[in-house]
Amino acid sequence: MSENKKSSFDKEDKRTVDSPFSDNEDNKRISNKDLLNDFEFHITDQTNEFPSEIYPDDIEKFTNELTQSMDFPKDYVGTAILMACSSVIGTSFQYKFKKGWIGKGNLYMIVCGNPGDGKTPALNNCIQPLRKIDRENLLRFESEINQFKNLKEEDQSKVDKPRLKRMLLNDFTLEALIKHHVNNPHGITIYVDEIKGWLNNFSRYTQSGETEQYLSFWSGIAVQTDRATVEQQQVDDPFVNVLGSIQIKALKSLGANGRADNGFIDRFLFAYPHESKSLNWNEREITERFQALYNSIINKIYSLAKGKIQPEVIEFSKEAKSYLIQWQNDRPKDHFHEFEKGIEAKLQEYVLRFSLILEVVDSVCSKRKVEQITVDSVKKAIKLFHYFLGSALKVKHQIFGVAVVESLTSFQREIYTTLTPKFSTSEIKGLATKEFIGERGISERQLFIWLQDKNLFSKVKHGHYKKVLP
Repeated sequence: MSENKKSSFDKEDKRTVDSPFSDNEDNKRISNKDLLNDFEFHITDQTNEFPSEIYPDDIEKFTNELTQSMDFPKDYVGTAILMACSSVIGTSFQYKFKKGWIGKGNLYMIVCGNPGDGKTPALNNCIQPLRKIDRENLLRFESEINQFKNLKEEDQSKVDKPRLKRMLLNDFTLEALIKHHVNNPHGITIYVDEIKGWLNNFSRYTQSGETEQYLSFWSGIAVQTDRATVEQQQVDDPFVNVLGSIQIKALKSLGANGRADNGFIDRFLFAYPHESKSLNWNEREITERFQALYNSIINKIYSLAKGKIQPEVIEFSKEAKSYLIQWQNDRPKDHFHEFEKGIEAKLQEYVLRFSLILEVVDSVCSKRKVEQITVDSVKKAIKLFHYFLGSALKVKHQIFGVAVVESLTSFQREIYTTLTPKFSTSEIKGLATKEFIGERGISERQLFIWLQDKNLFSKVKHGHYKKVLP
């Protein structure tokens, strides 16, 4: 969303409506109709294109060149470049928002589209410099391991055995991932063509909590292998990226196996073009100069980053921090769907990560030292926030529209299945706030918003509803 394009959230303070659960006429709150309008604004917005202007000129030119010559959606190219930049930065640069609040620029990202619309070739083209880095590391490892093997046994004990440093992984176990991360503390990027297959493989370790491990990776919490059958290893400062693609028709599978309940899917950034179409072939060749410039920038960022013995912690400038705080405080606190809150919370944290990545990239391109995160990088990061917010809401709308009950939280499902086919507001209020008493209780405001979901409920008359689904 451009900076001069105002969301209907700007009118938040003017929207009030009476709650149906109170006789107090002065009990006013934000209009549910306007909350719905906000949601529908995002899922129907046909102008939500990836904001390539966030990048320095050379990268933006490469984005446009690749989009035009190969007919790739700008969404795929722009997000893949963001992932490439994040991967080469790794653990070397970290942001500090305030004391005790330090983070890294790792990303979980999925591109969504239809068959034949260029998802895979777009990602491959932008990830190409990372593959080259891996090839160079492999050649170096093979040379070093051969030299090591040629040493006498007593000499081998005096030196460290060479380790292969890989940045990209696509077929691995969790133990292998941790092992590769130990070998390459700079960071690991998981790049899988079909994200659905990667997620389905989690079921191989149903007792190991693999999903929980990836929640820890996202948050930068130390992880380790605990199985008796493998060597125990630990990564104290993990940096794991995830990049993959999925077809729109398969989106409903993302919420399976409890992933809709534990916030796992909320951690993913989605590139969702407003128009998904098959590629049109043309004779235009990509200008080699732009490809070379892009490759050179990625290599320069990697060279700068890998030279860091310890992570360099970058603070936000006073102006940038003030701008961020004001922006976050002005964000809406009420939403039409409960899942919007999870998306909003994770994307707000992503703004800090985006700011770090964009600051490092801009510093390298402008040949200046990375000293602090500027307000310019923050404003660009907020543009990314709006893009990914629109895409995430489209994805959640696909998931909820196709598999409504499966996408509810466990508590919401419990209430819904317990309800009689026809019920009154007092009956559902009793279930939500009394019968299942405890931390899981739903507030009256949340309950009223939930009752407006036409996929689940139909209003019979004032104070009386019926279930849409059995």
